[in-house]
Amino acid sequence: LSTKDVLSFENTGAHEYFYVLLDRLRSKYDVKLVQIFSPLEACYLRIGQRDASVHIPISDEVLRVINKNAANVKLAWHLNIDNSNLASREKIVGLFRDLLKSG
Repeated sequence: LSTKDVLSFENTGAHEYFYVLLDRLRSKYDVKLVQIFSPLEACYLRIGQRDASVHIPISDEVLRVINKNAANVKLAWHLNIDNSNLASREKIVGLFRDLLKSG
């Protein structure tokens, strides 16, 4: 934030209090909603490959529920990214740059 007035954070949008947070953010900031989709099988694989010492442990069942609930969230997305095949960093950064340029 010292060089850009942009902040990004991850949220599934599936919790009831997400909408309270979203309303509060929208009252003060220009909020862009980005949906990043990844199929459940890819989530299982990627979570299994992460460094467990820096992530909260999660069971397969909890991951299944989170993935299902997040997939059912319907919002006016400014950008949708299908990350089924693990998009490159450059591609994702480019998509975000385009979104920010579009206002």
